[in-house]
Amino acid sequence: MAEWETDDSVHPLKEPYAAWRRDTRPAVEDPTRSIIPVILKVKSVDARLGFNEIAELLKKEQKNEEENGAPARFFISGLDRPILRERLESTPTKPVPDSLFRRLLPVYVLETAFDTKDGESSVFPFESENCEPWFIGAAIPNAISGLPDRDSADSGSTREDSSALAIIDDSFAFLNTRFVVEDESDPPKRISRFSRLRFQEGERVLDGKLISGAVLNRALMHDLLNKPRDLSEAELYQEPIYQKNRGDFVALDFTSSEHQPLAFSASHGTAVADAALTAFDEHNADGHELDLLGITIPKSATQDTSGQSLGTYLLLAMWQAIAWADELGSASLVINFSYGFTVGPKDGSSSLNTRIAELLDDQNKNEIPTALMVPMGNSALSRTVMSEKLAPDSTTSVFWVVEPGDGTPNFLELYGDTDTLRVTLHPPRGSYDKVSVNLDGRHRGQVTRLVDKGKTLAAVTEWNLTSESQWQSFGFFALGPTWDYGKASAGLPPGHWRIEVVNTSKTDSASVFGMIQRDDAAGTYPTQGRQSYFDHKDLGKAEPATQQVGAGTFGGPITRDRTASVFAYIKSRFVYTVGAGSNENGDQINGPTKRSRYASFGPKLDGTMDPHMTELADRSDHFSGVFYAGTYSGTKVPLSGSSIACPQAAGKLAAKPGNIGRCIAY
Repeated sequence: MAEWETDDSVHPLKEPYAAWRRDTRPAVEDPTRSIIPVILKVKSVDARLGFNEIAELLKKEQKNEEENGAPARFFISGLDRPILRERLESTPTKPVPDSLFRRLLPVYVLETAFDTKDGESSVFPFESENCEPWFIGAAIPNAISGLPDRDSADSGSTREDSSALAIIDDSFAFLNTRFVVEDESDPPKRISRFSRLRFQEGERVLDGKLISGAVLNRALMHDLLNKPRDLSEAELYQEPIYQKNRGDFVALDFTSSEHQPLAFSASHGTAVADAALTAFDEHNADGHELDLLGITIPKSATQDTSGQSLGTYLLLAMWQAIAWADELGSASLVINFSYGFTVGPKDGSSSLNTRIAELLDDQNKNEIPTALMVPMGNSALSRTVMSEKLAPDSTTSVFWVVEPGDGTPNFLELYGDTDTLRVTLHPPRGSYDKVSVNLDGRHRGQVTRLVDKGKTLAAVTEWNLTSESQWQSFGFFALGPTWDYGKASAGLPPGHWRIEVVNTSKTDSASVFGMIQRDDAAGTYPTQGRQSYFDHKDLGKAEPATQQVGAGTFGGPITRDRTASVFAYIKSRFVYTVGAGSNENGDQINGPTKRSRYASFGPKLDGTMDPHMTELADRSDHFSGVFYAGTYSGTKVPLSGSSIACPQAAGKLAAKPGNIGRCIAY
């Protein structure tokens, strides 16, 4: 019988999702073969000192591996080596780089290289006086397969009339004729509209080298596009491309996927890119030259219901997009990220939000105009948010309904504006004992786990908040899968898990705000995942005065307010939120006439409820989705949600880069 066990020591990791992942690591994963992405920041006055330290560290680790057989603890992707070389070769006559981007470099560190001292948080092993970790991401099992490295090639000087438009998504069917034009030669040659593409399906370490992906520049895409026409697109995707820097071949095989079949695997990113490109072409009255950039994130990240690894790859992809825009000489950059997740303090204080804001603000100050477009979210109807004001010495409770057959974990974050809350988790009747946690700041990082035969099934704890947060307390609750698809066996019991919140203060009221986490990318969440949700006895009950259910509530503490993605709370004027809209006429020609029923809303940090702009995501309430390019030429797929609305706004902004940083609405 499973029992609750409390660990009196503080968990070595400060981040709750990272702690859950470590505590529930599958037996097939070897922690000695997991790597952690880290973005290093050079902090010395002379930036070359910091980059020299990184280069020397690489040499030291490689030498240790060669001489002692010890595995290297520190890696840098071959894709990023040209940037490191360029920064190391800077001369004393060049000015010290002021911009943040030019002081950042992504690296990867073996997970076991992180040290734990006296129960404190993990210590970064390579910090020095000249460089420091700027962002530490989620661990990546290096057993995940990847594609061989290759360096990028062609570059150009600054072009004042050029706009870079970067799409960060799951995959791109770049041979689709939607992204191909023909030149004026005889016979005409086919040219890709993509300037750069980066493909990866997860990092892995092979023979001491980090394999992180493949980059295709225009020259390589030109070779593929102009191969004999008797090869189909499917065959061309599997054509080997010679790797000059490795002496081997890589094939971009779109026909296998652990996550989605081909018909959908490459279609989300392809449709998003098509939507952005269509909007750019339609609004490019000033004749800007376009640098279209495609950056994939591993599907393992899009399946991560915690959202932790998804956020890590967003920051890494933003760094890649900025590096390419700099290399190509683009005069402006618009980045589209059509994913989101719903939890977080939603006050701009999370480490991911603050780092994104810092990078964008610095980029616009010291480099080129740069904007990030993010979806507002699709969670207004999903019942994943609760909010209530508790009187002194009072109690509220809601049901957290967990579905059967859910192969993914479920997470609940609960925030309070006082340190007087006590939260009790009541499992479904007849399963396990209840467990309580006091959100009083005295036991932060001490985890209580539901353990069965050494396996963690669930966890509850109080975690620290950053000093910038408006909240005083933070409770974290994790429930494991209700079904193990690998073993075809039952997991945690599904049903109604009751969350009871007590304000223990005898004199002061307390506000409580809870959110259920999910990966909110329409169509790309795990096929084995099923959305958990809140339930309450007053659900749908009408207001006594008006006899209507309010627009912002479902009844009781369950609300539609603050269902917006956590990215809507980034404190930067260079981040734009885009909402999903529908058209009452049932067509795709005209823009939206109203907000889609499922579209999330605020209030955001400025107090406004709506996104910065709304684009068409549904032809009407009865005809869901809008059509854009599918995987193969001539095919169309209907996609709905703010993830397909977002690139339409991104394309328009890329065509009008003078609007970057302004309060705009389309």
